[in-house]
Amino acid sequence: EAVWTNILEIARRECRRLNRYQKNYSLENVIQVLNVNVRPSIPPKGGAAKACRTVMSGAAKSRRWKRWADAQKEIARELIRYNREDVKTAYKVLRHCCSREKSRRPVSQRSS
Repeated sequence: EAVWTNILEIARRECRRLNRYQKNYSLENVIQVLNVNVRPSIPPKGGAAKACRTVMSGAAKSRRWKRWADAQKEIARELIRYNREDVKTAYKVLRHCCSREKSRRPVSQRSS
């Protein structure tokens, strides 16, 4: 079952709890403030939205990978790399915040 949550909101709460207030709670700032051992992912050239449009247009023209232009293949690889790094970054930030949250719970609320 899929669970949707706003990781940035959880990270903001963690920053506030640690009295590390920020004017701009961007992902880069939160990673730096919480000392999460990860660096933000670098988006593909031209941005992720443009890369998605390029991949979708390539897929609409031909379903076979070998018929795609080399530039479209490279953009698709970059988009996959970016998504993989972005998911790993979000996971590490969430794990960092949740591990601290779990350690603050009273003993009676912990599950065995």
